[in-house]
Amino acid sequence: MPNKQKQPNPLDSQREAVVMAALPHVVFDGWSDISLQRAATECGIDADLLPLLFPKGALDAIAFHSRWADNAVTEALSKDKAFAKMPVPVKIRTGILKRFELVADQKEAVRKSLSLLSMPLNAALSLKLLHETCDSLWQLAGDEATDFNWYTKRITLAGVYSSTLYYWLNDESKNSTNTAAFLDRRLNNVRVFGKWKAECQGWFSKLGMKHA
Repeated sequence: MPNKQKQPNPLDSQREAVVMAALPHVVFDGWSDISLQRAATECGIDADLLPLLFPKGALDAIAFHSRWADNAVTEALSKDKAFAKMPVPVKIRTGILKRFELVADQKEAVRKSLSLLSMPLNAALSLKLLHETCDSLWQLAGDEATDFNWYTKRITLAGVYSSTLYYWLNDESKNSTNTAAFLDRRLNNVRVFGKWKAECQGWFSKLGMKHA
């Protein structure tokens, strides 16, 4: 069900500094203790603090990065007056593409995150982060569901988002235009986001996409 608003953690500013500084190192050394230690040194943070900032090491750093991206999307679009006037399906589409845009220069780090999260031992964290991203997108779109629709909409979006994410990782088109087209096809295949079937179909028609 909907997550309660979490209070800011006073250590998050240090976590963010380390994770952002670690991204260039992740390209070569993956999400590892080495990457985090080098990042901490560059930030002037005592490496002895890393176990406090990231008790589970690289996995905690990956989780923080994913949540940072979720929050960045919300911060960017919640202030956009044009976004506020969009139909719900368009908000979902815009939110997904905005997330890709915000991490466009971090694509290799995202790829290495998925590689580590795909390991069986990390399946629970992988599903948790996917759920958080989809929940964040639905909340941003104004979802107020509290019944079974709350679950079904997030499960549906998880499939759309995941497949589009993997497509985006290999997309070399300018401004990820091929990813946007792929996302449109996935949304067209789904056609229905809970009770907004008619709204979705109207949006598809405006975009010139076929639907049943």
